[in-house]
Amino acid sequence: FIYPPPEAGIFIPRDHTGELTRFIAELVHRDRAIKIFWHLNDAYLGETRFIHQFEIVAPPGENRLTAIDNEGNIATTIFTIRN
Repeated sequence: FIYPPPEAGIFIPRDHTGELTRFIAELVHRDRAIKIFWHLNDAYLGETRFIHQFEIVAPPGENRLTAIDNEGNIATTIFTIRN
């Protein structure tokens, strides 16, 4: 993972309605063309291919972001959302 790095504390500002905004998670894979399947706290978010960036809305507190490629390789990072 490029972002968020392991054990990161991330401050997420609120928008004009008071809702938490999003951040962009980014991952690099040695094979750009591979599919990456993104999960936040065991909930499936979606997939990327070529550019492995994903817009994340995470709840306050500790979160686990997992990326699984279509070959079964897994990368996980744990971060904390602070507000």
